[in-house]
Amino acid sequence: MILRHPLDKELIEVGGHAVCEFYIQYGKFDNIMFHVETLTEEQTKAILEMAIIYLAIGNYREFAKDIILKFVNSNLDLEFPLIRIFSKEYIKLEDDKKFLQAIAGSRTSKKK
Repeated sequence: MILRHPLDKELIEVGGHAVCEFYIQYGKFDNIMFHVETLTEEQTKAILEMAIIYLAIGNYREFAKDIILKFVNSNLDLEFPLIRIFSKEYIKLEDDKKFLQAIAGSRTSKKK
């Protein structure tokens, strides 16, 4: 086990949020977003947290859904509480049927 400085977790989180945000808004950091297998679990969780927030922003919803599906369908052994997306502010049942079916069929949704 690697001992890290207490600020490392915060820096990883902020970095993951920034990568996701720059990818969604400006198309930057696609080299990171398309190489999911190179990220740590902490980085992946930070990116997913930011993508979930973008589900509530109309112009960016489809980008956010694509990111979430890419990560949850990857070969990563990821434990992430996807339950957070099931909120009225993030999911519109009438528009998100295919997205929800894909989440339900993902490896991540089957973890305890």
